Amino acid sequence: MARKKITLAFIKNKTNRKASFRKRRKGLIKKVEEISTLCDVEACAIIFSPYDEKTEIWPSPEGALDVLIRYGAVSGIHHRPPKEMDQVSFTLHRLKKNHVKLDRLLMENKRNDLDCFMYRCMAGTNSLHNLDERERTEMCRLINQRIRDVDSKIENLMMAGVGDLFTGTGSGSGTHSR
Repeated sequence: MARKKITLAFIKNKTNRKASFRKRRKGLIKKVEEISTLCDVEACAIIFSPYDEKTEIWPSPEGALDVLIRYGAVSGIHHRPPKEMDQVSFTLHRLKKNHVKLDRLLMENKRNDLDCFMYRCMAGTNSLHNLDERERTEMCRLINQRIRDVDSKIENLMMAGVGDLFTGTGSGSGTHSR
């Protein structure tokens, strides 16, 4: 006969909760024993109970200690692997990544705004007189960076042999002589 599906929720009645704990504890120990026997794996279970003073350990305290020592040696309990995170460290990690991403996007937006402003100034629709000292400094820095970018691009083209197009010398493939 199939069991009806139960909803996982806190059992409010203390007597029912204690009875359910005892049944489920026995079932858990049985499952750990089964997986250990059937699959030939080392397993242990440690159950701390608010109802019993004694902690239940399967197979024995010594056997559980051996399994835990092996686990600690393999996984480095003191040095948690990067993939194993608790909720707090996961949240802090995500928060840090999002702050870095936000800072990068803010810088990118600021650079794009300055680019647009610079192009509008070149087109004559905006004036540099509207900028304060800090914004003028940033605009100068941007213009100098753009000049360096253009110089670098020209230098790369010259080294690639395309520079002959600019000087009118050589037999570059793009020059036409009539």
